[in-house]
Amino acid sequence: MDTNLKEGVSNSESSQKNAKLIPYTTKVLLDLCMDEIRKSGKPGISFKSKKWEEIRDEFEKRTTNNYLQKQLRNRMDSLRIDWLAWKQLRGKETGLGWNNQTGTFDADSAWWDAKIRVSIVNIIYICQ
Repeated sequence: MDTNLKEGVSNSESSQKNAKLIPYTTKVLLDLCMDEIRKSGKPGISFKSKKWEEIRDEFEKRTTNNYLQKQLRNRMDSLRIDWLAWKQLRGKETGLGWNNQTGTFDADSAWWDAKIRVSIVNIIYICQ
């Protein structure tokens, strides 16, 4: 089955829409980026434009998805933000447990109430 059909985006549409990668294509993108880091390192926080072009071309070969470099970079930026949040929760938060069966964090309602209060205060502060 064509991976584009699994994702619900045809090649002609993909260059115009947000890249909605499914787990398989996300793994392909991550593997390509990790291979590139192993081969030549990554100066700074991101790859240079030429490297992104090579990653995009190889991504298209492996998945038949024709996404723009910017879409793939944005997906990696989104994954980085998610990973940093997960790392913060996993390593620095107290009052959390880890459920190996579900692969999720366990927290009681008091922990969530405190987080929601902090988030609301942060939103109010940012919006002022």
